[in-house]
Amino acid sequence: MILSLLGTLIFFAPLCLCLTFQDKRVGFLHALITVIVFHLALGFFTQLLHIFTYLTIFFSSLAFAVTSIIITYKKALRPIKIRINWFAVATFVIIFFQLWSVHYRYTGTASTIVGRTQFEAAAYPYPYYSDEWVGVSLARYSIQNHLLPSVNSLFANAKFTNPLLLFFSFIAELLLLFHLTPLFGYSILALCAGLTVCLLSYTLLRANNASPLAAAITAVGVSYITNGVNLPGIWYLVPYVPSLVLLLICLTALALNRPRTAFISGLLSVILYAPIIVLIAPILFVWWLIKHIPYGRLT
Repeated sequence: MILSLLGTLIFFAPLCLCLTFQDKRVGFLHALITVIVFHLALGFFTQLLHIFTYLTIFFSSLAFAVTSIIITYKKALRPIKIRINWFAVATFVIIFFQLWSVHYRYTGTASTIVGRTQFEAAAYPYPYYSDEWVGVSLARYSIQNHLLPSVNSLFANAKFTNPLLLFFSFIAELLLLFHLTPLFGYSILALCAGLTVCLLSYTLLRANNASPLAAAITAVGVSYITNGVNLPGIWYLVPYVPSLVLLLICLTALALNRPRTAFISGLLSVILYAPIIVLIAPILFVWWLIKHIPYGRLT
């Protein structure tokens, strides 16, 4: 537990870099992308070099966190003013307990091997979705063997081309940093990913001048999105979810007129989950049209 809390503190410490920006919303986006890029690269290269161990990940992340704090201390705009939006805090406390209850205090119906069953205050701290079990297996393989998840760990470790390799590498790195076992830790990461999607949905709406109340209601509503026709909702940690996080960063950056930030986050989103390019490409293209072609010529 102590190592998990320490890993969590080290992971979030670099977000203090947002204090070096005049606009804290832009600073938050830059800091979040920096953290994501660092841990993506750290997981990938340590696994590629077969040095993917807890101590390597811990001390590398610690060095990154300390460096970020030093940079913030030297470059932060003074006086540092942090205004806490208690309305938003209350909203995300509600969302946290909504997503937490899915695995740890679920009341409602669920499909089981014997059909639909009614549950009350039930706990199931394991992955629900079948694809999540693949993630558990691949993360476990990477942690145990210090290698990239480039095998089929559910079929005698047979070699295969894994187009989602970077996603599973990233998940393994986070599990190792937070000192969580893949079996129990995967649902915790799913909760955190879902909460991040709701947080960025709120940020996106506020960046587009939506009222705090409207943004909060929408963010709470996002947590109720379960399964669609072809995709699961944000209750699950599957490759498109972190890609969706980066898509929301991209949209927020465009709303704040930060095209470079939007392009970087959009590129990372496609790298993590290539099919999302069907959303990223039109978004960036339409934004470019609006910015560079007079409205009269478009109509």
